[in-house]
Amino acid sequence: MRDGSDQLLLLMEKEARSYIDTDKLKDLLRWAHKETVDSVSDIKPISKRALAIAIAYTEGARINESMYIYAYTYYILTQSI
Repeated sequence: MRDGSDQLLLLMEKEARSYIDTDKLKDLLRWAHKETVDSVSDIKPISKRALAIAIAYTEGARINESMYIYAYTYYILTQSI
C-alpha cells in the first residue's frame, strides 16, 4: 500500500513542478524576492513574497477596472457627438 501512495505523491510533485517551470512564473517569483529581500520584519520571507504578489495582483485588477470604466465612459461620450 505504501508503494502506491509514494508513487502518487511523486506523480503529484512532478505535476506541480510542471506548473512552476514556466518563465512567467519564475519572473514573478524573482520580482517578489527582489522587492521583499531587504525588508525588515518578523514575517517569514515566503509570506512577504506571497503578500507582494497578492498586492500586485489586486492593484493590477483595480487598474484594469479603472481602465474599463474610462474606456466605457469615453465610448458613451463619443457616441452622443
